[in-house]
Amino acid sequence: MSVHLSRARWFALTGVALISSGLGFTGAKILANESIAYIAHYKWLVLMIIGVPLVLGLLLTGAILNLFGRTRWFGFLGVTAGVLIVASSFASFKIFDALGQVQYKLEQIVFIGPDVKADLIVIFKRDVTQDQIKYF
Repeated sequence: MSVHLSRARWFALTGVALISSGLGFTGAKILANESIAYIAHYKWLVLMIIGVPLVLGLLLTGAILNLFGRTRWFGFLGVTAGVLIVASSFASFKIFDALGQVQYKLEQIVFIGPDVKADLIVIFKRDVTQDQIKYF
């Protein structure tokens, strides 16, 4: 079975593939570049708030357009875009993780508290006298 597409459709398909893959890669790169895990969770939440409606909208619109013969090509492009955004974001993040580029995974956790055995750093207020420091 051979697929014959016009030049315009090849350009459209290539453009949708490049833009969708770029969006997925960009989302993964934004998340991987965050060095603080706490903030990375918020960035992930923002990416999901933007990305999930976008992908669901593309998939749903594409599915509806696939029902009609005249708009079937646009439906195919919509579904392709939605699938490629999700696939490229997951694949890009996995590649970043395998290469050690996910910054927040390199974050060192420092425990504090009275029961933690470690070097002690004491910070005094400005108005503390030398006698109070010695007494401490």
